[in-house]
Amino acid sequence: MRVAILIVAILGSLLAFGSAACATICAAGASGLESMAAEMEAEHGGNAGTEELGSAASSAMMTAVGFGLQGILGLIGGIMAFSALGKGGVAKTGGIMLLAGVLIAIIMSAVAGGDVVGAIIGIIIMGGELHLLGAILALVAKPKGGSPEPEPAAV
Repeated sequence: MRVAILIVAILGSLLAFGSAACATICAAGASGLESMAAEMEAEHGGNAGTEELGSAASSAMMTAVGFGLQGILGLIGGIMAFSALGKGGVAKTGGIMLLAGVLIAIIMSAVAGGDVVGAIIGIIIMGGELHLLGAILALVAKPKGGSPEPEPAAV
């Protein structure tokens, strides 16, 4: 089971890092469009929507940071769970880190975009489902070589 935790943590982190890169590119594009809209406003007057583009750029960047944190915490949590189970211990710390990464990404995405349901669905689809699966596996995994059940004492 420890190998499965490691594999789903790595795959979830790859998806999260890819999503972070995509959101970063979107933020850079919106920031560049904001600069172009500001120049257009200065030349021709009127409202070219610079405030909306600035808001979109900051929202996308905040979501990218959330995805990045999810990827980092998921990777570290998966490695910690793999290592702890290999040593015969429990993997609660790794499981909690996997879960915390998903929750932090959901919170940051919800704060950035304001749409809580959309944030939850987006995070779960883009790597969160694998990290949640890894967290569940890590939290319920029984360590190998643990202490056997005590035998009843003879009276």
